[in-house]
Amino acid sequence: MHGGGQRAQAFTEPLPAFAWRTDAVGNFLHLDPRFLEWQGARIEDHKVNADGSFAYVDAVHPEDAARALGAWAESLRTGVPYFSQHRMRGADGSYRWCQCDGVPVRDAAGRIADWYGTIIDIDEFKQTETRLRDREHELVRLADTVPVLIWITTASGEPIFINRRLCEWAGIELADLDDPDRSRLAAAVAQAVHPEDASIVGAALQHSFETGAPFAMRYRHRYADGGYRWVEGKAEPLRDDAGRIVRWYGVSHDIEDEIGDREALRKARERLARATQAASLSALSASIAHEVNQPLAAVVTNAQACQRWLAVEPPNLDRARLTVTRIVRDAYAGAQVLDRIRALFGETDQQHVPTQLNHVVEEACSLLDEEMRAQGVEVVRSLNFDLPPLLLDRVQIQQLLVNLMRNGAEAMETMAAQGARRLDLYTRRDADWVTLEVRDFGIGIDDPDSAFEPFVTSKPRGLGMGLAICRSIARAHGGNLHAEAAEPLGTRMILSLPTPPR
Repeated sequence: MHGGGQRAQAFTEPLPAFAWRTDAVGNFLHLDPRFLEWQGARIEDHKVNADGSFAYVDAVHPEDAARALGAWAESLRTGVPYFSQHRMRGADGSYRWCQCDGVPVRDAAGRIADWYGTIIDIDEFKQTETRLRDREHELVRLADTVPVLIWITTASGEPIFINRRLCEWAGIELADLDDPDRSRLAAAVAQAVHPEDASIVGAALQHSFETGAPFAMRYRHRYADGGYRWVEGKAEPLRDDAGRIVRWYGVSHDIEDEIGDREALRKARERLARATQAASLSALSASIAHEVNQPLAAVVTNAQACQRWLAVEPPNLDRARLTVTRIVRDAYAGAQVLDRIRALFGETDQQHVPTQLNHVVEEACSLLDEEMRAQGVEVVRSLNFDLPPLLLDRVQIQQLLVNLMRNGAEAMETMAAQGARRLDLYTRRDADWVTLEVRDFGIGIDDPDSAFEPFVTSKPRGLGMGLAICRSIARAHGGNLHAEAAEPLGTRMILSLPTPPR
């Protein structure tokens, strides 16, 4: 036996475990010298006291001693194999986690003769286990804290975790999904998803679990109060190094308020659209009034002139005939305005025909001749007669020019009388463009850009539609109308129109 014991010791010492042997009552007969050296103890220190207590109780951490030695005493009494993980003290006073295993050896009569076992240092394993457990707890706390609803399933889609926020939000626990007649996934869909959405959500989830495709869907989720709220659910698979899916991680966001806000926004947009339609109708009314007012004002002016020529003694029939002719012309111009408006809203083609811009200028000047004279405004024309014909709606361009000339005349009404008031009209060619400029010597415009906005006006009784309409006409012809401050005073209104392609 002695030789066998030496051979056994020689066999066990190289192993990464400490071997031990005790008698039937727990007295250590052998303990790996390496372990004794680490403990700073002797084999004699590992005995059983006369009262049955273990002399080596101080070698075990106080928090673990009752459990570890209690299990050892139970094994000695019953013969059940011994197993314990506990902390043991070293010579330096520090403790390390150890795993102790022992099995009984019986004699021929079946009585326990000895116990053989090992002690393995598992301190690093325990520290790693503790760190992993702490990290798991931290992740659970994080999952319970973040303001989203989190759920985890197996690779096949069976729910295995739902965070506390989801439990409280939905009023459901993971255990509530246990049903002997159906899977947890089926129970989750049936209990949590609105009946009208359940089939499509269940099918989409099943498709993701079968194919590995990410899941994303908006649907109604049961709330803790029994009602339903809109959520946006998303899930992505977690794969191992071989690409196999091992878990599914999902989140759901409560978007009920967002859906409500969108509905409120939709209704607000509808109300805004109705208000815009009303405003557009108002703007249209102002536009029509402005467009028609110009030829009607000319009719009134000429009619009054005709009355004066007929009232004198003897009546001036020649001048009366001339003014009547102008009345007919202006009435015809008014009718043309209405025709253009009717064509615009009937979506018919506008009458853009080759037209000499200078002829339009002359017609506008003739139309306003009496009006300008009455206001003491001299109209000076500097026209370039080498201009190509332009594709124009003659009536619209004439309306534009009449409006600019009237604006210029009105801008000079408040100026001190220092000689005759003057409007300068210019036409010129600039490369592929023909330019018409109306220059007054009035008070000027503070903000040239805003002058073209609808309902912006400096006139006490103005509608603020004139320049906006003029710019619309210019752009309808492929051109533009803009304003510039003139020096030393006044405003330059510049109309640019494209020449036809050759």
